[in-house]
Amino acid sequence: MTQDEYRGKLLSMHGEILEEIRKSLPKESALKSESFQLYNHLLTNVESRLNYLSATEKTWMENYEWKYYLATARLFRSFYDVCEKLHDYDLACSTVRSIADRLAISALIFNSGDVAEKKFRLALFALDTIDSCLDLLKIKEENTVVELFSTEEFELERLRELNEWRLSFEEVITDVAPQVECFDPEDIINKKNWKFRRKRQIREKKQYSWIEMYAMIPYGKICGIEKYFSNLSQATHGLFGTAFKFDENKEENFYTPLLFATDLLICFSQILNTKPWDEA
Repeated sequence: MTQDEYRGKLLSMHGEILEEIRKSLPKESALKSESFQLYNHLLTNVESRLNYLSATEKTWMENYEWKYYLATARLFRSFYDVCEKLHDYDLACSTVRSIADRLAISALIFNSGDVAEKKFRLALFALDTIDSCLDLLKIKEENTVVELFSTEEFELERLRELNEWRLSFEEVITDVAPQVECFDPEDIINKKNWKFRRKRQIREKKQYSWIEMYAMIPYGKICGIEKYFSNLSQATHGLFGTAFKFDENKEENFYTPLLFATDLLICFSQILNTKPWDEA
């Protein structure tokens, strides 16, 4: 993709927004092109917005969401550094996939359903992430569970924290369960089905697919974008084969992942602007 093609596609989706960003760009920049200047400038504004929101009063759900967005912003910054400093195409594509995954998750959990459903889905998601962290502290060798780092005080403290958080979210699920027509919370806790389609399917294995969740992200709707995000998993598996492709020092090679990353970044910025946390 050439820079002109990149610019044309992006302008067709976000023309007015990008025009406003251009007006506020610094006159001099050490960055290579306007394309990366736009991305960096927009990301800097997003980071400032998140820092501002850090001082506002939030419920526990809003605080969880804010921290989730902080981690997402760090991924956007990592993408920029990978392109500008490391010139690693495969890693850039893997990072875009991670960003898309995070925004798909936030679209499902934070921006759909009523309050009770959001709280229930978030608690299930939190349990899933906590259990994933706990799994990292141990490995299974045949029929024996081997604890990792168990002698390190840091890991012991981390383990205590994770277990405390797990109990807290289990309580949330138990409290909210009747509001979402779930009358067997223990079974739900074990399954951790936070991608359920409808309330009555919480106990079943009927879930949204990742491609369906990508479609929930309110981005510029590039044709085939959901499949593009899904196929980016090949980069994480080492199947893109950069060594057989091109010179990674050429900036134009990064315009395709940059297009999708910028589209997602604009979407992310608009999501943050809808949050009422600073209105209290």
